[in-house]
Amino acid sequence: MVKWAKRQPAVAALIALLVLVIGGGLFGMTVLWLRAEGLRATALSRRTKRTRHATQQRNRRKSPRNSRRQAQRDYERSRREGYASQLNLAQVALQEARFDRAIQLLNDMKKRGSGESDLRASSGITSGI
Repeated sequence: MVKWAKRQPAVAALIALLVLVIGGGLFGMTVLWLRAEGLRATALSRRTKRTRHATQQRNRRKSPRNSRRQAQRDYERSRREGYASQLNLAQVALQEARFDRAIQLLNDMKKRGSGESDLRASSGITSGI
């Protein structure tokens, strides 16, 4: 190889220069790629923080309204569960032939606050109880 380089120094110099340029290019591109990845990770982190911050700000502004809606949903759910519980107690009283207790439980279900819907309509019980 050395003999060939001595016989054709111009070609050998061009090949050596080509190897150095390709090697330097690969090294430079690797450094730039690693830098770009680091900047990308930083940008994603900042974007995630900004998005999280904006979401928290929106939630703080909506919080009273959402809390009220959630409280209303929870209240309606507890009313329905209480109603179902009362129906189960009435059914047990009927099975035990305690008709007075069953009538009392069913009559208590008729009572409701102002503005509250009648749960008996959704369960198929008629209002003639």
